[in-house]
Amino acid sequence: MRKAPGWRTEQTVHSPECSAKSCNSLEQVYEHAQRGDAESQLWLARQYESGSCGLCKDDPLAVVWFKKAAEAGRAEAQFALGIRCFFGLGVPQNLEQAASLLHKAAQQGHAEAQYRLAGCLEDGLGVSADKAAAVYWYSMSAALGYPQAQNMLGILCSKGVGVPRDAHAAASWFMRAAAQGYATAQYNLARSYETGDGLDKNREKALYWYGKAARQGDADAQARLDAF
Repeated sequence: MRKAPGWRTEQTVHSPECSAKSCNSLEQVYEHAQRGDAESQLWLARQYESGSCGLCKDDPLAVVWFKKAAEAGRAEAQFALGIRCFFGLGVPQNLEQAASLLHKAAQQGHAEAQYRLAGCLEDGLGVSADKAAAVYWYSMSAALGYPQAQNMLGILCSKGVGVPRDAHAAASWFMRAAAQGYATAQYNLARSYETGDGLDKNREKALYWYGKAARQGDADAQARLDAF
């Protein structure tokens, strides 16, 4: 089974649309942020990051406000700052700090932070490798419906990494993620139908899911369709 592509920085860029209320009260938001309001701090960080709502794009200021919101306990800010530390985006690269911030956000139920933390634990990035802990956080994220985590659980189940090998469970996780439109899981589900690993062999269903993935530009799925 195939993993998702490696971590991509573009997945971490937020471009939230500002509401008319937020834009019309920028001075008030700034005042609240200065007084320690974490929601206002996070909002300012995002606007400086994207250059929205009348604010010029200013990455150093975005980092300042992300740090303040993270210190105030906002999971989204902890996640955003953790990703920046992981890649060295506007801050020095620090995998240990990244893992720590992701862990804080994960503990608050941030699904993508849980998924990213699991990846760190699986590969030993910023923390000691711990397959069991990786499975735990993938499971937490998957339970919240995060398709990348569901796909990774499927892969781990199919290979018996950190969990007993269970092809049926693997196919079930692929199916959940595929149903959400995640192309990598659609490809993996199609392979399950093609090979009969965890599912009854079904050529039509394999073609269907390869087609779904291929229409999203998945090159491996396109190649499998050509091979049929």
